[in-house]
Amino acid sequence: MAEVKKYQDIILKVLEDYKGQFKKTSKDIQALIVADKENFHYQLMWLGWDGNRHIFTVITFLSIINGKIWVQQDSTEAGIANMLVEEGIPKSDIVLGYFPSDHRALTEFAAA
Repeated sequence: MAEVKKYQDIILKVLEDYKGQFKKTSKDIQALIVADKENFHYQLMWLGWDGNRHIFTVITFLSIINGKIWVQQDSTEAGIANMLVEEGIPKSDIVLGYFPSDHRALTEFAAA
């Protein structure tokens, strides 16, 4: 369980760091981090209004499943998995869940 807590802390740090890269624009849009720590789900999203257009976009969504971080969605430029590796998470503990299982084996990250 200590490893899960460590991974939670790193996920939240990476999301905060990424969120902090964006300055407030004239549009009424904010970056939000949504964290369900009990069920191990974390997301960064845009929410607000651009004129008359409602913005609701999930930038990245992560889960901790069986001790590994599953990247379920990633629309970041650098790749959220790469940011996690920079913070010390081994590639063997990161699953690119948005790829089919047979494709995951071809990546440098965990297959499952």
